[in-house]
Amino acid sequence: MGFERAAEAIDHVGFRFEGYAAFRAKLDRLAIPYSTMDLADIGERRLFLRAPGGPLLEAVFSEPFPTLPPENDHDFH
Repeated sequence: MGFERAAEAIDHVGFRFEGYAAFRAKLDRLAIPYSTMDLADIGERRLFLRAPGGPLLEAVFSEPFPTLPPENDHDFH
């Protein structure tokens, strides 16, 4: 007897990286839209971008960051 399952979908995929500034600069150079999120309480910086097929990709960086977020933080660039 099988189980019935509703259609499954992946909301997003996260990856851990090093080199936040270089990664962000490359996205800017390639004109790839992204949004940012700084989580000071857990010491993480995150960048969100779309893969060519549509899934949301989350790039997570565990490194120091400025205490004041850049202008337009959380907006797509």
